Amino acid sequence: MQTTSRPTARNVRNRATHAAILEASAQILNDVGYGRFTIEAVAKRSGAGKPTIYRWWKSKSELFMELYNRESAAMLPVQDLGSVRAELIGQMVALFAFWRDTACGRAFRGLIAESQADEASLARLRDQFMPERRNLARVIFERGCRRGEIDEEAPIDAAIDMLYGFTIYRLLTDQLDNPEPAIHATVDMLLRGLRVQETSTPASSGGE
Repeated sequence: MQTTSRPTARNVRNRATHAAILEASAQILNDVGYGRFTIEAVAKRSGAGKPTIYRWWKSKSELFMELYNRESAAMLPVQDLGSVRAELIGQMVALFAFWRDTACGRAFRGLIAESQADEASLARLRDQFMPERRNLARVIFERGCRRGEIDEEAPIDAAIDMLYGFTIYRLLTDQLDNPEPAIHATVDMLLRGLRVQETSTPASSGGE
């Protein structure tokens, strides 16, 4: 007789408790920032036990990454605007606004700084968190390929590296105000190297 495995009580997240933990995390970030953000404070404010929090999230960085994804999801939609340029600019403007105007966005710098001294956090940032963020831009580039705006052989990964290199540099150096001119210039430069190149028909020689 075949038995069906069921999730144990340890692995099933109570929705109300899960929501309370995330809400408490958001409030604490708003009050004290990432540097003073602790699991102990989250447990106290949410009413959840520390063992429960650590069972669901291995560290405060992992908890923050889930909160960041939740908080940013409504602000960074990848809408089809019919133009790669318009979509990239819209996404970058929204990203800078999120980093500048929300507690969760402002705390992202703290996560990056902490990850430089913690191998587990760095691995989680590099291997789990950032690939999801990069996919937001990848969707736009791939849609541009399907529309014929971008060469199908264009180095999309290199373009995403350049795009996020620009955004992270501006974040880490606190240059988030009035980013539109720099965003427009960066997107235009990238697209010049990715667009389908029209091949001209060679002119026939007079003797042929």
